[in-house]
Amino acid sequence: MITTFKNTWLLTQETFNGLRPESLNTTEFVVFPDAGLSLGYVFTDNWSAQAEAFLYSSTGQKYHDYIFGRYARKKIVLRYSTLAFRTRYKITGKGYIPNRSSFSFTAGSYLSFLHNADQVINKEVSKVKSDYSRFDFGIMLGGEFELNLNEYLSVAPGLNLTLGLTNIYKGNGNTEGNLGRTHNGSAGFQLSIYYHFE
Repeated sequence: MITTFKNTWLLTQETFNGLRPESLNTTEFVVFPDAGLSLGYVFTDNWSAQAEAFLYSSTGQKYHDYIFGRYARKKIVLRYSTLAFRTRYKITGKGYIPNRSSFSFTAGSYLSFLHNADQVINKEVSKVKSDYSRFDFGIMLGGEFELNLNEYLSVAPGLNLTLGLTNIYKGNGNTEGNLGRTHNGSAGFQLSIYYHFE
């Protein structure tokens, strides 16, 4: 079982402009929780593979923008189901690492399927799913510290970074897809609970 609290970013020109102090717009920090299942297979003492499934995974961004001449609060929320596959290299308890514990580096990729997309300007909600691609694909990098509680059970806090490689914005009547080019990105704190089958 995995629970993730991730700081998500819609990597667009609007987001980057809002991070500049001289800009009239502001980009806000956003955190979304995820929950899912993970299944791992160990090949050697150091190498393993891990598959993850998140049935309901959210990304998005918040802004303060000038919209139609008014300073407004805008929020975009994209809701996905996500499948991820990663390989893991583990350093077991030696030297500075306590016995029965390990530190792991992970790298892999993910594929997400879009379920819903909302845009909220002040309190007015509009459905914008048609503006975004149905699929998103990207890469993942991370690390975690696993502490074995007993022979079968362990907990592992860690950090995970993702970057979408595809442009998820298709465009609408007001903005063409290339002008609104958008990539998903996130930095997350992850807490995993592993049950080891013998």
